Amino acid sequence: LPVFLWTLLNIQWKTLKNHAWFTGSILFLIITTPWFYMVSKVHPDFLRYFFINENFKRFISSEYGDRYGTGHEYTDGMAALFFSGGAQPWLLLLGVVIVYKLWNLKKNKRIIYLLQLFTNNATKKNISYFFLGFASIVIFWCATNRLHFYYLITVIPPFAVWCSEILNKEKIPFKLIYYLSILSIVVYAIIYAIIPFAAKKKITKNIITFIKTKEGIPLKSHSIYLFSNKHSSAYYYANDALILHKEESIKNALKRNADYYIFKTKNFKFTLKNTKIIYKDKAWTILKKGKIQ
Repeated sequence: LPVFLWTLLNIQWKTLKNHAWFTGSILFLIITTPWFYMVSKVHPDFLRYFFINENFKRFISSEYGDRYGTGHEYTDGMAALFFSGGAQPWLLLLGVVIVYKLWNLKKNKRIIYLLQLFTNNATKKNISYFFLGFASIVIFWCATNRLHFYYLITVIPPFAVWCSEILNKEKIPFKLIYYLSILSIVVYAIIYAIIPFAAKKKITKNIITFIKTKEGIPLKSHSIYLFSNKHSSAYYYANDALILHKEESIKNALKRNADYYIFKTKNFKFTLKNTKIIYKDKAWTILKKGKIQ
């Protein structure tokens, strides 16, 4: 995508012949094919699911059949916010530098300065490939509200090069960059240390593993009913043992012929007959089959 836009916007069609179309494609297949082959041996329908559901239906349907997450549904344009988080504190520093520069420039020179930010640092003519390298992909992911934050990690390297060119041009002291680097490492280390503890109770792997351990035998087909407002990673851990219908009421869900019923604890406000709560924490409640009062 960045290469195509760079070629299109800079009208550099002649450079297309310089790309390693044949050897690059062969190298790509050598690197990726073994991985896809090994995964498809474990999950026979993976290729169809990956290429059709994850890379096509995701962009045209809200019910694209997600199996490996919670749907990861966010508000539109969340990709830009994810990128902003991953690009800190450099994006903030860059913003301060640009605003300060514009503030001190005459009005007739501000547009010229802004245009120069997005051009190649050497030629001052072509739009910077590094700018297109992160901007185009961020815009691409803004086209869907179902994504992970780490989808945006790939845009950080081109952003880093583009940002460094501007900071170097503006003669930002290296000491400031050094200390901000240390600060970034400390802050992100703390955040990533906290996330697993905060998310541990919410993931479905624990509750499905609990049921599997309790049963001690392979789960029967459609033996677990997960009442949830989103598709869940439980699809991955429970396979065909899972039933999920996000629009069904709890009362109707309990009429289904399942062995286990999983509810979000915050949504579980019913008193049940002949039903045993076998697991409960702040996130999930698991019941054995029973009747609603």
